Amino acid sequence: MYCHKLVAAKGEQKYVIPCEDLPCKDNFVGIWLYDVVASESHKEELRTILLNWAKEVNMRVKIYIDRDTWFTNVKDAQQ
Repeated sequence: MYCHKLVAAKGEQKYVIPCEDLPCKDNFVGIWLYDVVASESHKEELRTILLNWAKEVNMRVKIYIDRDTWFTNVKDAQQ
């Protein structure tokens, strides 16, 4: 497994977002937004931007908004 440094910025605000390769056969990168200190509206915006970015660079991601709930850019991904 590899950890990645993912940083997003909006204006003066900078977010360091925890993420790493997930130990699963489908080669996903897990991104944990619930650990990011930001308003809920900024987290929603980050989720949308990260899903679009991952699709553009052909990366399979699971973006966790809490420990049990995630969003992905892959149609048939299993929870």
